[in-house]
Amino acid sequence: LCDRTTGQWKTSVTIDVSPYDAGTEDGDTFSTENNATDPQETVTPFTCGVVFCSGSGEVTPVAQITFTSEEPMQQEIMCTGSQMYNITVNSQWTSTNHPVGYPSNAHFSPLNAATHNIHYSLFYTANGGSTASAGLELVAETGAPTTLEEEWDANPNIYSNAHQTMPFDADTYQMVVVTANASYPYLSVATMLAPSPDWFTGISAYDLCNRTSGEWKTSMMIDLNAYDAGTEDGDTFSIVNNATDPQGTVTPIGCGDAFCTGSGQVPSVAELVITSVDAADDDDDDDSSSSASSAPLAFSILVSVVCSFFFDLH
Repeated sequence: LCDRTTGQWKTSVTIDVSPYDAGTEDGDTFSTENNATDPQETVTPFTCGVVFCSGSGEVTPVAQITFTSEEPMQQEIMCTGSQMYNITVNSQWTSTNHPVGYPSNAHFSPLNAATHNIHYSLFYTANGGSTASAGLELVAETGAPTTLEEEWDANPNIYSNAHQTMPFDADTYQMVVVTANASYPYLSVATMLAPSPDWFTGISAYDLCNRTSGEWKTSMMIDLNAYDAGTEDGDTFSIVNNATDPQGTVTPIGCGDAFCTGSGQVPSVAELVITSVDAADDDDDDDSSSSASSAPLAFSILVSVVCSFFFDLH
């Protein structure tokens, strides 16, 4: 496919192709029932005779193959250095958007977020879906983040992780701060939809690097779906349910007995807003990196506590 005269890739090539005898079966007519050729012979071009054509010489072409070039794939560019992000989940779970069975105490569990490399996946739904880890199971069933936090702290594929300590109501939002770098550019997020058997929302392995420009993405808004963790039975907003045995896989939740009527997937239950803050330079010392990341996180926790206190009073 290379033009050896110009050194350029050919853009359009059409080739006539002839029939061949594979040398593996006897027979000289169009039949599928034949004895094996023993010993096996070599591949040879067909010649005119009993089939295709009379006379002598090779059979004329039976097909054409056309090769047409496409635009070359652009090579992915890696991001460099580190980048800090504010990770905010804004609720879209309302009685208007999701009227079926909407609970009076609808809320989200404390927000969990982590950056990681390509070798980690919080969950996936393709190819039958993944099995929830013990940490994700507890988030989906109870909202408790401790086990997931322990899994992330012990996993070398995780770079940065953050967790809130308070749940947040279904008409508010919650934020954490995480840092990505060139080797750990992916983001995963999870929070429980409560009360529920084992339902949660989040995202898994979202790439924070723009592979075309090699720059860190600066502002993203992503609609989040509702998922069933596959660990408890139940199709209504109840926290008392039997364990799913054997454990199922993570799947998107469809309309039916909860959220919405009809068919299809549940409308988005939250919006994920990812916003970059001042880039963290890999050359910065540990103390400056620590102070840069702790201030936004401390502020977000304070906001969460104040908001929680306010909504408790009301």
